[in-house]
Amino acid sequence: MKLFKKITGTTAFKKNSDIFSKRYLAGIGILLFSEYVLGMLNLLVSGENQTANNTEITKLFFQQNSIRLTMILMVIIFAPICEELFFRALLIKTIKLKFWNINWVAILIAGVLFGVLHSSDTIISALMYITMGLILGTIYVKYDNIKLNIAIHATNNLIALIPILVMTR
Repeated sequence: MKLFKKITGTTAFKKNSDIFSKRYLAGIGILLFSEYVLGMLNLLVSGENQTANNTEITKLFFQQNSIRLTMILMVIIFAPICEELFFRALLIKTIKLKFWNINWVAILIAGVLFGVLHSSDTIISALMYITMGLILGTIYVKYDNIKLNIAIHATNNLIALIPILVMTR
């Protein structure tokens, strides 16, 4: 750190890294807590222990061994990047332009669309994805850092994928 400060005359990199880490941990913590609560509610009300979206991903993993690596890359890298760029960077900014820069309208519309497009078969599992969209939208509007959103989304998808990978070994 002293060498970095000596070379650059600043500790901004370390400070920005610390801020990113704190925001990342807070974001993933809030996201995982909300998913846990809604997941337990989904289990109690509908008897489902995973969403329809996760069920379909699990089926794909069991059907073809040859596509596992591709699916892993899609779920952990490609989907978070594409979804965050579309739902947060593009959609939220576009909606804000149309609705006089009102953040909550943009977050709500993008969050609901995000939830609806994740193939839920129960109200509660739809709420899980809508809540995820609302949380990610709020993080994006508050911090304006798409990399932070992508990191949180990718981590969430990785955590959801781990049990599927264990079951299909």
